[in-house]
Amino acid sequence: MGLSLGPLLCWAAEPKKPSDTKQITSSIGMKLTLVPSGEFMMGSKESAEATAAFFNKTYGANFQAEDFKGQHPQHRVRITRPFYLGVYHVTRGQFRHFVNDTGYKTDAEKGAKPGHRVGTLTRRSSASTSSIAGGTWASSRATSTPW
Repeated sequence: MGLSLGPLLCWAAEPKKPSDTKQITSSIGMKLTLVPSGEFMMGSKESAEATAAFFNKTYGANFQAEDFKGQHPQHRVRITRPFYLGVYHVTRGQFRHFVNDTGYKTDAEKGAKPGHRVGTLTRRSSASTSSIAGGTWASSRATSTPW
């Protein structure tokens, strides 16, 4: 199970010109890169069966079409607001910083069954990159933001 932490995602202002900074470093040393607004096609044009067959032939694996169903059908995705996304995985030190700041408890610490989410936290901040260090943590249940 992956854990999505707020410092990985922060809304941003659209750069005024292409030469503007596309990568920044947060107050706790996380490198963040700008994901601009725009549209792209997500998913595979090939069928799940063809994708499984390719992986099985190429890597000698035993994939089933079901393993690739999440990539179909291909569809257009629109990012309506630019945001900064963490370049690297969260380190233990960064996670510790997050836990100390928020009192966050993992699902296991809350007594949840494996694979069942109890709740997650996201970081909120304004559009300016300087506010990343000053953003506040809030429960994602209070927002409809899809991450």
